[in-house]
Amino acid sequence: MGDRNVANGSITSTQTVTMSDDTLSTVRIIVTGTWTGTLNVRVLAPDGTTWIPESVYPYGPGGSPVSSIMANGQWEITGAGHVAVQVIGNTVLTGTAVVSINGGVGVAAVGIRQSTASNLNVQANTVYNASPPSPANGATVPLQSDASGNLKNTMATLLWSEDATNSTGKSTNKVVVASTYTPTLDMSFGTAVTHNSKATAAVLFGADVTNVNAAVRYFQIFNSTGGTGTVIMSFPIPAGTSTAPSRLTLGPALFGSNGVYLSTGLTWGISTTNATYTGATAAEHNVNLLYY
Repeated sequence: MGDRNVANGSITSTQTVTMSDDTLSTVRIIVTGTWTGTLNVRVLAPDGTTWIPESVYPYGPGGSPVSSIMANGQWEITGAGHVAVQVIGNTVLTGTAVVSINGGVGVAAVGIRQSTASNLNVQANTVYNASPPSPANGATVPLQSDASGNLKNTMATLLWSEDATNSTGKSTNKVVVASTYTPTLDMSFGTAVTHNSKATAAVLFGADVTNVNAAVRYFQIFNSTGGTGTVIMSFPIPAGTSTAPSRLTLGPALFGSNGVYLSTGLTWGISTTNATYTGATAAEHNVNLLYY
């Protein structure tokens, strides 16, 4: 029986139950009976004279360590590092607490000591962070947890894009009938030769333009709130007739699925010249333009 020790006893006030455990690795304490009060656990240091208070861990369902036992149950401590373990009444007020201490060489309890408790309160594969992360462009964000082991990443931080404000990070388009998700349509049926579609930052998605003049005309885009100074895009519209208008269609093949961003505003015009703007005749052209 050199690999196992047992000690049994009853506590009605301040009695003790003591078991030697200098060769054992795991100690289990079982308390039964009908009683009220408090039991404490202490261990004998290797010097053979100093008793040290010891916290115990609930056995079975598990849980946080406790410094006092106040009800029936089972608890465990590690046996290494001391020569005896003792349960002492402090005090049992009524009834009798029946105490059984069992020790063995098998490892059933592992003691972990850490001066900063929050270092142990983490979830697997997380990084401790008291606040949700604020990603920078191109950053990789691991799952993060707070001091209590609670996951701090929110849906917003997990689904962030590099530049959501300017719509450069994009997921699958949401098909819905609502102005929030639908581009604005700017139309001119032979009524304008230049027009400011939007006087603030805009995204151009597509355009459809016709020409009935026998000469080539140019559909031009300006990054402006109405001016036609610097041409940033110029597209030739082939010659046409009143019975067979020519047609220019621009869309994702040119602008891409995210469109073309214009930082100041969106203005279009139809010109008789290519590199600079010279107003054509409005009645000769229909324009349909999509933008945000």
